[in-house]
Amino acid sequence: MKSAVPEESLEEPDAHSKAGYPWITFGALHFYQPAFPDGLLDFVRDMVNREDILNSIKSREFEEGSYLLRLPLPLKSTIGKIVTSFEFSAVDDIVQRLKKIRMEQGEKDHRADVYKVLAESVIPIEQAHVDSLVPIGRSDDPYSFRLT
Repeated sequence: MKSAVPEESLEEPDAHSKAGYPWITFGALHFYQPAFPDGLLDFVRDMVNREDILNSIKSREFEEGSYLLRLPLPLKSTIGKIVTSFEFSAVDDIVQRLKKIRMEQGEKDHRADVYKVLAESVIPIEQAHVDSLVPIGRSDDPYSFRLT
C-alpha cells in the first residue's frame, strides 16, 4: 500500500516506489452473469416482479425443491411467487380440479362448481392471488417452474 500514495507523503520511501514502479501493473475485469436454469428467463419475461424473483433465485432464498409460480394479474402481465413443494402440490391440486371442471362441463355454466372448489380448498398463497388460479385452470399454459 505504500506505493499507492505519492512518494512525497511517505516517511521512508521503499525501494519499490523509489524505482518508479506503478502500484498496479495489471488489472482484469470479469463480467459475472449467474447461470439460471434453462428456460427460466423465458418463464419470468412478463413478470412485473422479475428482478426480485431473479435476485431471490440468484441468492438461493428458497427451500430445496421449491417452485416458481406465474400468476396472471387481472389486466395484463403476471406476478411471480416462490412456493415450497408442499404449497405447490396444494395449488396444483386446485388447478387440476379446475381443469377437470373445464373438460367435463365444457360450454355449460360452471361458476358454482368453480366457487365450490375455491371455497373448499385450503389455498397456501395470499388471498389476493386466489383469483389467478381460475385463468390458470382455463388455459394449458405452463404456470410453474421447478427450482433446483
